[in-house]
Amino acid sequence: MLLYRGRSAYQERPLFEIEYAEDAWRLEETTSGPALVHNTIEGCRLFLMAGGMGMEEAPIIVQQKFAGYPVEVREFRQTGMVSYGFSIGRSYYGFDLLFPSSASKSTVEECRSASEIVLDTFRLIQEQ
Repeated sequence: MLLYRGRSAYQERPLFEIEYAEDAWRLEETTSGPALVHNTIEGCRLFLMAGGMGMEEAPIIVQQKFAGYPVEVREFRQTGMVSYGFSIGRSYYGFDLLFPSSASKSTVEECRSASEIVLDTFRLIQEQ
């Protein structure tokens, strides 16, 4: 397992960490910030420092729990994106999962499942 330590798009501190399997994911720097790109699921990318963006599509919104934290999950089906928002105290950590909008339902579910395994390792870093 590899460890990624980063910050939110909205505040510098506290930092967070997530773990990911090296055989499943690779870390890439993109123009939108750091992203985990899945090695076998075509087009499956998890952006690790997501900020808000305008969308023309109304999302389906559900509440889930990852790593013991309540997370707002917004699914944009036509766009091919799921956003995950961890609100912890006054801090917010956003992650965007992107996949081709033409991806099959099984591919989308496989991509979501793989990324949610990563998000379930989320933890805040208590700095001295």
